[in-house]
Amino acid sequence: MVLDQDKIRVLRTRTIHGKERKRGTPSNLPLNKGRVTGDQVAAALLEAKGMITQAGRILGVAPQTVRQYIKRYTIAAEALKEAREYQGDLCEMQIFAAIDRGESWAIRLYATTQLRERGYGEKAVETPAQSAAKAGQPKSLSIDYDAYNRSYREALDVLKRGNASGDGGSADPA
Repeated sequence: MVLDQDKIRVLRTRTIHGKERKRGTPSNLPLNKGRVTGDQVAAALLEAKGMITQAGRILGVAPQTVRQYIKRYTIAAEALKEAREYQGDLCEMQIFAAIDRGESWAIRLYATTQLRERGYGEKAVETPAQSAAKAGQPKSLSIDYDAYNRSYREALDVLKRGNASGDGGSADPA
């Protein structure tokens, strides 16, 4: 169901203008003490782009009242769905425009959400401990740091001896 802007304006005018305000209500938000109809809620939802609280302000009713009408009246539920779909379409159009401009954030967003079957989805990087756990190996790899340090010091000693002998760094291990 699509309501044109004129119908929204007429429904809104009939609903909120000329009503008395409740104490504590902002002066620009009239309180609607009368009942609203499903058509009026639908029109307000379309005008508010699917935002329930804003639709309640337009109508001068509480957001909970709008939610109850959405549950009770098909026309209000359809208007909410249509308004949110339309906003989603506008959002996607902006993303496509950013892609056309070559903006990397938009390209990455689209690729990771819409091109998963092509391998562009976010993938978790597996740590060595996770790989080992999957393979049935111990969860942590132990490194003998003492042996590593000994071999590192031996290699440095060999290099120092080679440089000290003046033969260009070629040390004879024997």
